[in-house]
Amino acid sequence: METKEKRVAGNSGDKQQEIMLYIQNYILVHGYSPTVREIGKAVSLKSTASVQRYLDEMDEQGLIHKGSKPRTLTIMDEHYSLPVDPGVPIPVVREIQLGDDMFNRENISSYVSVPRWFVRDGFAYVFYQVKDPVEEGGGVQVGDYVLVRLDSSVKQGVLSVIRKNGRLTAEKGHLRFVRLGAAAEAYLRRIEGSVLGEAVGFFHCV
Repeated sequence: METKEKRVAGNSGDKQQEIMLYIQNYILVHGYSPTVREIGKAVSLKSTASVQRYLDEMDEQGLIHKGSKPRTLTIMDEHYSLPVDPGVPIPVVREIQLGDDMFNRENISSYVSVPRWFVRDGFAYVFYQVKDPVEEGGGVQVGDYVLVRLDSSVKQGVLSVIRKNGRLTAEKGHLRFVRLGAAAEAYLRRIEGSVLGEAVGFFHCV
């Protein structure tokens, strides 16, 4: 009689291993589990019912826990423990500036690693600790570490990091965090402002 932990032999076991490796890698990259359709496409199972049958078997064997909601599948088997993601080192800058001066050694106080799925390829990122009360702060408080994706394009609806009055650095009164709307261009002209990037994360120290 087979125990719960015993894997199904033959082709079924091979397909289980293929599914487990795909789930493992997907979670490592995205931070959450794939859907049934995504699993089926990755392992060449056209029927979602077939994928579901494999997942049911693996859940019964204690290899995974399916969860009650989409993308809540977790890996339970210690033999498939997730490797540690070393993360991506992000510089903590003293001032948010334009140009290469941003990454001068004198402007970088330290580095902080964030999960790989926090960042998007093709963009540079910095951490900035807010030192002074920020006008139009968008919820940003003094002492917060803000993860900024450097991108000078004007976007509506995102929390943009803006320098005003032509100042290059984040000196007191010259840095704003604003969700730009349809009148973004007129607003920027009025304050003589430029977009430095997008605030994509906050770390509040208590």
